[in-house]
Amino acid sequence: MRERSLAAKVACAVVMAILTAAYGVRVWYVNAYPFEQPAPVEHYGMGEWVDLDGTYLIAPYQSPEDYEVKVDKAELMSPREYVERYGAKGAELPPEGEEGTVVSLEVEISHKGDGEVGIVLFEQRLIPERRNIAYRYDPELWWEAEPALRDTPGMFALRPGSTYVAHVPFSFPGYPDYFVAYDDAKRPEITDTSFELLLSNLPVQTVVDIEL
Repeated sequence: MRERSLAAKVACAVVMAILTAAYGVRVWYVNAYPFEQPAPVEHYGMGEWVDLDGTYLIAPYQSPEDYEVKVDKAELMSPREYVERYGAKGAELPPEGEEGTVVSLEVEISHKGDGEVGIVLFEQRLIPERRNIAYRYDPELWWEAEPALRDTPGMFALRPGSTYVAHVPFSFPGYPDYFVAYDDAKRPEITDTSFELLLSNLPVQTVVDIEL
């Protein structure tokens, strides 16, 4: 009995030593690598200019210095309707169908400075109120409207002091059924009517509230 008691005490001491060491490591890690606080969120409405100076989505080098944007209109449509309305001359029309699968945002972009930096649009996300999905800009449709951007998808620069109106299509890339080619994948229908357009993540989350 005395040997069992001694073994139990030794085991208890070992466990306590391990727990104490683990706690010490945790305290050291938290002090050495403090958790970043969530960035504050700034909301804007449709029709309001949003200054993007010093903000970025993923990396600081993406910051669109001296640029501001304004979302004037949001429309729900099919891919074919988008190209019929906003496609460039000679644009290839998508087939009929896929009704209500594309949200087109009329975005006015202004370069108010005198530098040569550009703006990145392909990282922006359109998030419905339910927050169950994130819609991305649709390059297949975007290139039919802006064929000059095929080599630099979603990235471009404006002349200093100029503005430009773009119709940016957002959708969710569809996934094909089994034994169906990826080229035949369909975009899922969009049933939401309220969204947030995420323009930047840091140092603030810049959001435009979108209503269809």
